[in-house]
Amino acid sequence: MRNMLEGWGERGTSWAEAAAALRADVQPWWEDSRWDEDPDDRRAALTVWLFTGMVPERRDFAGAGDSRADLLLTAEDGHREVVEVMTTIDASFQHEQTSAARLVEELNQSEHRTSIPVSLEGQWTPPRTKKGSPQRKAWQETVRLLHEETASTGKPSPDTVRKLERLFVGLQVGEPSEDEEPRGFHLASILAKVQDHEGVPYLDLLTRFLQTDRQAVRHVEKVKREVAATGSTRGHLYLLVASTGQHGHLLPISPSYLTDGTFEPPDGVDELWLDGGTSHIFRWQREHGWTYHEMS
Repeated sequence: MRNMLEGWGERGTSWAEAAAALRADVQPWWEDSRWDEDPDDRRAALTVWLFTGMVPERRDFAGAGDSRADLLLTAEDGHREVVEVMTTIDASFQHEQTSAARLVEELNQSEHRTSIPVSLEGQWTPPRTKKGSPQRKAWQETVRLLHEETASTGKPSPDTVRKLERLFVGLQVGEPSEDEEPRGFHLASILAKVQDHEGVPYLDLLTRFLQTDRQAVRHVEKVKREVAATGSTRGHLYLLVASTGQHGHLLPISPSYLTDGTFEPPDGVDELWLDGGTSHIFRWQREHGWTYHEMS
């Protein structure tokens, strides 16, 4: 098992240090209302501005077309650099999570006297509930039985709970409690469904993602195209790393990840930023390699 307290690599300036070094006469670029259109772009712009000192402007705003990079940076000497912002959020996981919450809420259409925790374990998968489907009909019938039993005894029978768990793979219904809140069924925990890549170095996984993921390849190509289109000297890819779904394993939770394996950067990307909403921002520069920035 890797020791995440060792092998941290090079430390860059912290958030506080970078903020203290900013010029006092900087124009408040963040007051442009177009930043309100996309919180992800705004977050990336603030971070890149803080650690580079280059002033950002939105290039890909409403009506501009999807062919543009998200941000254009301008340095004091006038040279420009482009930034493309990408998230690793798994849309399928988000859809399944929404579906799961809706199905659990269906269990609460009758009054409950107890609090019943529900957890989603393993590679949990909601039943297909398209109107008229066999799974939908089976789910509705089981929910109807549950409501009848709850109205009569205050809790579902073990047999009905087993039926729910067979229909909803990965669903685990906990023990009812009369002392807890809220009343009824509630999602107590949801497994993130992160794929297991144990034994594969982190930087190798990151390299594979940037080289093979369709969306990542598309964003890298946009960086290269926009560097040429804007006459910029460098191209950045800012990666907002999600902690859940099929790419959850890419979340860097320790600076030790920066020395785990071999990173092969995609052609055309001069700087790569990894932002997982943790206590560090991770930054790769073609000339210097990896550094980490403490966000405090």
